[in-house]
Amino acid sequence: MNPRMRPEQAIRFDPDKGQHAYISTKLDSSEFCPNIRGEIIDESRTGCGVVVYNSDEANDLQPGHHCIAQVGKLEPVEATIVWRKIEGDETAVRLGLKYEE
Repeated sequence: MNPRMRPEQAIRFDPDKGQHAYISTKLDSSEFCPNIRGEIIDESRTGCGVVVYNSDEANDLQPGHHCIAQVGKLEPVEATIVWRKIEGDETAVRLGLKYEE
């Protein structure tokens, strides 16, 4: 892992190859049922960055939205979307997640 630091954030690490994040926007379910899958672009102890391709559900997410996220091999945790950025030709959405636990 190659740590890097942005002034306003915790130390970030590059994810392991092939790791994905699974996000559930359904908070009222007793089971974890992800409806969004994304590629992890960076990680820290407090959250992660994810890029999601061609997802209507991800297009609807805005900062402040609460969700459940399973990042890589970690157990699902409550998270909040803290930033959102549309990429290129609007087929990709980059999301910043902050863990709540």
